[in-house]
Amino acid sequence: MTSEMIHICCSCDNNYAPHLGAMIVSVLLSNPQSNFFFHVLDGGISEQNKQKIEKLKKKYSLELEFIRMDEKEFENCVIPKGTHFSLPTYYRLKIPSLFPDLDRILYLDIDLIVKGDLRPLYNIDIQDNYFAMIEDFYAKESVDRLALKNGHYFNSGVTLFNITHLKKDGLEEKCFDLIKKYADKIIFVDQDVMNIVADGRILSLPEIYNMQVILHDWKRVGYIKQHLKQICIVHYVSGVKPWHKNIFTPLSYLYYNNLFYTPWSRSCVAFYWNELKRKIIHKEKGLNVKRIYFLGLVIFKKKSFSDGKRKEKSYYFCGIPYYKKVSYDA
Repeated sequence: MTSEMIHICCSCDNNYAPHLGAMIVSVLLSNPQSNFFFHVLDGGISEQNKQKIEKLKKKYSLELEFIRMDEKEFENCVIPKGTHFSLPTYYRLKIPSLFPDLDRILYLDIDLIVKGDLRPLYNIDIQDNYFAMIEDFYAKESVDRLALKNGHYFNSGVTLFNITHLKKDGLEEKCFDLIKKYADKIIFVDQDVMNIVADGRILSLPEIYNMQVILHDWKRVGYIKQHLKQICIVHYVSGVKPWHKNIFTPLSYLYYNNLFYTPWSRSCVAFYWNELKRKIIHKEKGLNVKRIYFLGLVIFKKKSFSDGKRKEKSYYFCGIPYYKKVSYDA
């Protein structure tokens, strides 16, 4: 094993404990030659679930600690109504004071799966930047919304923290001051705060370290499938997650294949059974396309197109176009 410890930080409440287990296992299975210390910022994980996560130490070589967070320190933090965010997402803002003896730490969201070597990312020359991050999939909208001078907006799900410079320049305090000031503008919680405070001091990383997948965006899913071998981290962004009921995507298996090696492995049974049935015959419905598969082959496809006035529907059988319907709005 490589002797230098890789420190990983993550935030979790009790509801996300199984997904924390899957993420940790994905790190360990993909990096057998490295040593890891997982620092879990605890937002109310039950003792039973903590014990389940601790069981991973019997199967894998890792160090692990739970740091109970005081929610009173985050009472001014904004959680926009109607979003999937929760208070623990703000916990990462306390990293500089929680780990004063470290010069860097890698923060990972729980709704992601690691499938590659993390050491090149961990050892990257971060220079005098506060963070090393990957640009957000919806960057343009947020750059305009927050009036970011640097013209870039980054996703905080995978973040290398430069603790030395964060402490030196008092970024933690600035983050919490900013939350009070920009409460009405914050949508993507901690991510908005970090982008504003560190505008111009964020090192941009290759997309392979935070490949953001929107499970209901079939075009994006298809792109990721094509480049999966080169991708290090798959991040299930948006409110649609692979563990939600009735969610099918070709990328859900990455999550379940790692959950299988945790104490929550029973949760995989329904998924694998449905996968078996889908291999015989199943349906997929995307934004503008519907497919029916038989033994893995597309036997029917329907594509829809609309430009506001003209509507077009095309039908295919075994890849051969056989009917097209075109209509116009009055």
